[in-house]
Amino acid sequence: MKIKSIKTKILVTTLSIGVIAILITNWQAYQIAEDAMVATSYEQLKTIRDAKAREVRSFIQEMRILVFSHSQDQKVVQATKEFRESFHQLREKLSQSSIPLQTYEQQLRTYYQDEFLPEFAEITGETPPLTKYWPTTPVAEYLQYHYIANNPYPREDKRQLYTVRDPEKYYHIAYHQIHEKHHGRLCTLIDTFGYDNLLLADHETGDILYTCKKEVDYATNLLTGVYQNTNLAKIFESARKMAIDSYVKMIDFELYPPANNAPAAFIVSPIMDTYQQIGVFIVQLPIHKINKVMTGNYKWEEEGLGRTGETYLIGKDLKMRTDSRFLIENPEEFLALQKGQVDPKLLNLMSTHETSILYQKIQTEAGKAVIRGDSGTMIVNNYRGTPVLSSYKPLYIQDEEQLNWALLAEINQDEVYEAVDQIRNRILFITPFLTLFIILIALLIARNLILPILSLTKGAEKLKEGDLSTRVSVSSQDEIGTLAATFNQMASSLQQTEEALRLSNQEMLYDLTLAGEVQRSIYSPITPPPYLQVASRFMPHSKVSGDVYYCHLHHKNTFDFFLGDGTGHGVSAALLTIMANMALVEKAEEESIIEIIYYLNDMLDQHTPNDKFISGFYFRINADGLLTYVNAGHPEALVIPSGGDSTRGITTLPPTGKMMGLFPSDMFPYHAKTCQLEPGDLVFVYTDGITEYSDYEENIYGTERFTELLEKSKAEPLDDILTHLFQDIETFSNSHPAEDDLTIMAFQYQPENKG
Repeated sequence: MKIKSIKTKILVTTLSIGVIAILITNWQAYQIAEDAMVATSYEQLKTIRDAKAREVRSFIQEMRILVFSHSQDQKVVQATKEFRESFHQLREKLSQSSIPLQTYEQQLRTYYQDEFLPEFAEITGETPPLTKYWPTTPVAEYLQYHYIANNPYPREDKRQLYTVRDPEKYYHIAYHQIHEKHHGRLCTLIDTFGYDNLLLADHETGDILYTCKKEVDYATNLLTGVYQNTNLAKIFESARKMAIDSYVKMIDFELYPPANNAPAAFIVSPIMDTYQQIGVFIVQLPIHKINKVMTGNYKWEEEGLGRTGETYLIGKDLKMRTDSRFLIENPEEFLALQKGQVDPKLLNLMSTHETSILYQKIQTEAGKAVIRGDSGTMIVNNYRGTPVLSSYKPLYIQDEEQLNWALLAEINQDEVYEAVDQIRNRILFITPFLTLFIILIALLIARNLILPILSLTKGAEKLKEGDLSTRVSVSSQDEIGTLAATFNQMASSLQQTEEALRLSNQEMLYDLTLAGEVQRSIYSPITPPPYLQVASRFMPHSKVSGDVYYCHLHHKNTFDFFLGDGTGHGVSAALLTIMANMALVEKAEEESIIEIIYYLNDMLDQHTPNDKFISGFYFRINADGLLTYVNAGHPEALVIPSGGDSTRGITTLPPTGKMMGLFPSDMFPYHAKTCQLEPGDLVFVYTDGITEYSDYEENIYGTERFTELLEKSKAEPLDDILTHLFQDIETFSNSHPAEDDLTIMAFQYQPENKG
């Protein structure tokens, strides 16, 4: 069926366009929101991941510095010398059978069989023979008996025993006196710096001379004893003959039998006495400290990780090197979830030691990729079987290359998509209301459009019949209103032709004003891309201006702008600028700004007198901040760094060619130059009417004062900067009238807004 009514056509068209636009817009909004949310989450995870990598490196470096400084402490050096000497004396006394050892051995054996081994079996699920962990030297049996087996304090507080107090039997044992002398201060290092344990070892014999926490590695031998294959023995071996006072080394986590197979990592440094090595200083890495680094002191949400995000370290064996957030926050729920996924023995160790280090394996695609040395992001099912957004990268620690650690930052996919789901639900909710609103708007538009058209039709019929006094009453400000106003003007012109020939000076001034408005109306509006903020001030000398500006936006990725200044001012200069604007519009899509300038120069050269020319500044800015420009005899544009940047000075963009319209392009070629803008940079393009503004005594405002004011005001909003500029010109000139057109354009590069 053919629709004849304009009202119906408008209604149907508006409804169709509106509904289609709603559907397309909503679908696009949802897709864009989803993509943006995922991209933003990945970027945030990457930022957090990189920050954590720096923090871990800093933490390890701080630990290395601490261990080195402690190893060089003269009190530690003195303690090591005294422990070493008394330990050797005790070994000699025991070898001479001056101390009855059988009683100590039997009571120590009872401790191992009744306490240590049963607890070890209960925690680890293993039942090793006594010989596997039994100390192999008399001195180890003697010291372990007194400081462990016969120690009245519970196992976790064995350090509370400072010495063996039995003057009749043991006063002659120097080791006890040395232990009492140094034990408190050495343990204070643990309390102060948060170490898990502190050990002193003889670099020559391999004997552990002292430990703060009296575990069953105390007094054993790291070269020949039962713990010679542990990571402690390996790191000791690397330091025992390194008589270099700057040597510090760390070894990766391993399950450590003396601590019931709890994960342990150690840092060592040689103990030097006047350039001679006398021992090895060993600390057990504090797990809780590295956990604090990786968890932001257990404030995941404040770190930007939401309710489900976490960062953690893994080793080349794909096992965790820091604790899972979910084990820390809700151990029971986490352990219940891991049943069936983790070996029961490891799960028991995880529960007992309250850590996932070395017990939880990360067998995800992200984990495997990062151990291969890759960095990136992907969506994977994590070690809890939950889909997560994962960002991963290898962690290289200076001087600790053997660690082979990697860092992962992850957050649940469901949490990321919550905001997208909310947008979808909101879209579904408001769509019916938008449709109803469009219907009402369509009806209103149809009514408002048809009534003025009918009025114009009737007026045209009267005018056709010869009624020149007819007028139409249309108050709208749209194209129909313009048409109605034009109709009325035409009728009025027909009626007042003779009176128009006797226009007064006032009417001529009105015409000139109107000409200025017409001139400005043909200039393209300044529509900057998202990455540019723009402000402008324009003060013509007369009703029409000799200044011209032009801008063109290429798909929101590239922005062209031209500011020109024709010779003189008034009507003749205005005609020059109109010609320039027409040429620029004609070449709007030209890829080369040089070609645009050549075209404009040749057009002016061919079609204007020799004394008419234009200076101009043409630049092109892309979204990455690259500014390409041609300065055709125009005042130097200024590039001022952002308010927070004090390292760079003002950059001027001087002329790269002659004024346009003077000579053919092949006589004096133009050159294009580039300038890289940084975020927040300001660009000021202006005509010489500003810097050449004079006061009543013909003093010139000048480039120096102009530049100083812009530099001083650079941290303010663009509009405020230009307001201050014109206020300063007014103050300087003492209200002296301008002798030229004043135009200035200010741009600020803001790449965070680029679409």
